[in-house]
Amino acid sequence: MLHSQQPPKIQNYPGKRVLNYTFLKELGKGAFGQVFSAKVDKTSDLVAIKCVPKAKLSEHRGIVGQLLDSEIEVLRQINSEHVIKFINFFQSENQCYIVLEFCNSGDFEQLWIKRGKKIPENEVIAYMKQVLAGMQALHEKNILHRDLKLPNILIHNSTLKIADLGFCKQLKDQNQHEHLFLGSLGNMAPEIVEQKPYGMAADMFSIGSMFYQLLFGSFPFTNLNEKAFLEDIRTNKPNFRKNGVSISSQLELLLYKMLMKDPRDRLKWSELYSHPLMKQKEMRYQQLSLNLLQAEQINVEKIGKFYENKGQQETFENSNDFMKKFDGMKQQQILKKDNPINIKETELLPDLQDEQVKLEITETEKQIEDLKKVEELIEKYMRLRDQIVYLSRTLNEINTLISEKYSALPFLFLIKKIFKLNDSLTRALLDKQNIFRVADLLDKVYQNPHFQKFLSQMLDDQQFYESLLQFALRGAKSFWDEIQDKNWQKELTIECSAQFNQNFKEVLNDFIIRTLSEKKEKEKNPKVIEQYIELQIHLIDCCCYERVYQNDQKINIMEQFDALYEKPLKIKNDIFSEKVQLLFL
Repeated sequence: MLHSQQPPKIQNYPGKRVLNYTFLKELGKGAFGQVFSAKVDKTSDLVAIKCVPKAKLSEHRGIVGQLLDSEIEVLRQINSEHVIKFINFFQSENQCYIVLEFCNSGDFEQLWIKRGKKIPENEVIAYMKQVLAGMQALHEKNILHRDLKLPNILIHNSTLKIADLGFCKQLKDQNQHEHLFLGSLGNMAPEIVEQKPYGMAADMFSIGSMFYQLLFGSFPFTNLNEKAFLEDIRTNKPNFRKNGVSISSQLELLLYKMLMKDPRDRLKWSELYSHPLMKQKEMRYQQLSLNLLQAEQINVEKIGKFYENKGQQETFENSNDFMKKFDGMKQQQILKKDNPINIKETELLPDLQDEQVKLEITETEKQIEDLKKVEELIEKYMRLRDQIVYLSRTLNEINTLISEKYSALPFLFLIKKIFKLNDSLTRALLDKQNIFRVADLLDKVYQNPHFQKFLSQMLDDQQFYESLLQFALRGAKSFWDEIQDKNWQKELTIECSAQFNQNFKEVLNDFIIRTLSEKKEKEKNPKVIEQYIELQIHLIDCCCYERVYQNDQKINIMEQFDALYEKPLKIKNDIFSEKVQLLFL
């Protein structure tokens, strides 16, 4: 009795060599295949290789093969820093290989979990700017992603990259609608769950759901099952006080519009990019992070103009049943477009790896670990700047709220303190002082482009603060006769006296207790009274910053300012009453 020959068993493992690639480590495994990190022979560049058995391509009436084909075709068209890069595609008798850009920091879901599943508003906005830059690259080609979720966004050198484009669909125009139930419940738009036609507005819902998830630690609507999800979104609004999290009213309204059930009522892409929260802000007054430095390189205004020019005409297309296209399909498009390469699968076992491969795996893992340490160090360096940002934002409040007659002296002392701190930190950075005692990584820190951007920002700030200090000196000298304390008079030069820190506290204390308290009593406008209280709170923190925040490496300046502005008057008064005690300790 004759037996049909069985196809060879497909195995992927560290040490396997295919063409000019050597597999190093399995990065992930799913229903349709595996992903490995690999080294390119001769260059030693790292790549990621997605391995899909050809037997899988015909599953689900051929849809798996179509999704693979879709991913390759889309990736070939896209060239964006915020979308995973396609490098190569080849196939053997039994397996397809997609070679992609390697990402060294895992996926967005892993980062979110590491951060305790709740990320502050300002950081989430910066992250979402990166995701939206990737979406714009897709929309330029009228591509619908259909499966946007945290695990499908990878991270490389602090840059977010949209990946897993197998579920994407290229439409004839931006408003065409498609039929096909694809996506993940929780992030999936309700029109997809209801198996209605859907278009680019479906991706808007997914973006909004991710946005919400990053902030509040869970989906905006239940993902228990489809029926419960649809009932929840039909009868309830998203809970914007969930898990004790509070966000700005601006962001709350934005998310509400992004998560509307009816896609016709949902926020348009052009409206999202033109929203005030997406606008570029002055870096000088922002708490820096690797995420923010990356986000601020994105030209949001240019992207907004793209959407304005693109237009949002309401055109529709009634597609044929998507599933019928694949009934009876015997050969996938992908096999027609790329001639098979004569690559033989092997049955070598992982324990046959040679020592050289094991050494390469160890070296690669060390490189990735060193990069993580470098990024952590850069974040620590940027935390050294936080006090400067805090004082600078307080200085802006004084300038906005108080006339020069009353504010000239505290304004001078604040800018002198800012200039002194910024100058000291900038000199330490330029001298490559080993502040954190990491001599083995110091050169890598200084070679990092994000650190170079940080240093450049410090130098720019120093020039700005110096010119502002000269301006403040001229203003304060015009009130010389009104300055009674001789020690305070000594500070009317660019240099700081030996008693500067003591004088600094005395001047600010006097301004907080006497000047601002008198102004509050005379003021009739309730809003201005609230602004005086906010300023008093921040001035107290400026006086006692080292005592209040010295051991707190995680101070969020946005929460201390922007979030404070939205709190009720009673809470502001309570905060002031508590903080004012610090002045007398």
